[in-house]
Amino acid sequence: DEARSKFLAQFPKVDTYIVFTGPNFVLKAGDFRSLLEAERVRETLLREFPTSFVIKELINLPRIDQE
Repeated sequence: DEARSKFLAQFPKVDTYIVFTGPNFVLKAGDFRSLLEAERVRETLLREFPTSFVIKELINLPRIDQE
């Protein structure tokens, strides 16, 4: 929960998911449509989350924010 809070403080519009992969909980963030988009966010995260990496998997459609 602490990692999720730290992430959402920097990226409030990026969806996050907590997944249990025994014996650990994994925080997954974002539904990026391209590898480039995911890598850009990862580069900004490396200071706070040095063990972060990009996982290729099916995504949920990104939400559309209405203004």
